[in-house]
Amino acid sequence: MRLLNAVLLLLAGAFLLACLTASPIFNGLIALGRVVDALEGLRDVHFEEVISRLVLIYLVLGFYPAIRWAGATSLEPFGMAQDIPWKQAAGRGWLLGVGSVAALYALALMTGALIWSPDPWGRVAGRLAGYLVGGVLIGLVEEIFFRGALFGLLRRVVHWIPAAIAVSLFFSFVHFLRPESPGGIVYGEWHTGFALVPHMFFVTDRLEHYVPFAITLFLMSIVLCALYQRQGHLYLIVGLHAGWVLALQVGKFFVERGAGEWTGFFGTSTNLSRSWSALAMLGVMLVWVILPRRRPESS
Repeated sequence: MRLLNAVLLLLAGAFLLACLTASPIFNGLIALGRVVDALEGLRDVHFEEVISRLVLIYLVLGFYPAIRWAGATSLEPFGMAQDIPWKQAAGRGWLLGVGSVAALYALALMTGALIWSPDPWGRVAGRLAGYLVGGVLIGLVEEIFFRGALFGLLRRVVHWIPAAIAVSLFFSFVHFLRPESPGGIVYGEWHTGFALVPHMFFVTDRLEHYVPFAITLFLMSIVLCALYQRQGHLYLIVGLHAGWVLALQVGKFFVERGAGEWTGFFGTSTNLSRSWSALAMLGVMLVWVILPRRRPESS
């Protein structure tokens, strides 16, 4: 329980620090974009993006002190075993994540649901490093917290399947806790971050925003929990998660909505994670994960 308390306190502390520091960092990025031509893209940054990224950064910075306070001497209880070739495992997961999402975009282009319409390469190249780092941070933080900590603790007291279901419901819910200011923020005051608290949960009457995205997030978490249960470590699923994030972020720059017959299957936006196609892909992946592996016959 002390370990769980440490993780929950870390979440609260990261959110508090993000609210306190988002305004000066946001204002600084805008100012930097105005005076440095090469960083002009920073002028388009949104306050909500800044505060979300800061929460992730503070979670990463505070994670090790938090688990040390809880009495853990290593990351092994969180699925980071030291005797695993983590680079190879994470690399395989990353390639699987990028490849699976790229395949979805390719299918959407073939059916006409999406149309190839890339933005200027400079815009993509300028954000690529951020997407790479962001994907790794998101994959690392979310997998350590949801799979390594929550799922790891729950499966000690109940069977791993109900533990995975409970964690996945929470995982899906949390992804709708996104700050959405009712008005545009052009300059951050010291209290601007706290003023977003009542608007943390994005609410809309458009069901396509929630369905199938909520189901997709739930099934995604089930797949990752099942992979963790089978693999015994987080390295592959951290890479998989990071690959998904990168491919989805980059893919949106190269396509726009089409008018093909399969538009309903591939969603209403260029973000395929909000489409039934992503749900179908995860269903196939879940079957692959839970199918028993044939053991090699002994000679």
